[in-house]
Amino acid sequence: MHDHMEKHQSWLYLLFIGVGLTLGVEAPFVAEQLEGLLWPLLGLLLYATFTQIPYCALPVALKTRALWLH
Repeated sequence: MHDHMEKHQSWLYLLFIGVGLTLGVEAPFVAEQLEGLLWPLLGLLLYATFTQIPYCALPVALKTRALWLH
């Protein structure tokens, strides 16, 4: 499944950007509720993109890094 997601990663980003824009315009009350997730999710996406870690392996990678930092 993760190969399919990585193959279409750019399209998925565009899709979710469109969903976010639509929610912001059509349902601002919903967008306000989700606004707190914006920066953490963006950080996670950038981390996974630049480290080339598959999204399915991201929870393990973050847990391993968290253990290493302690």
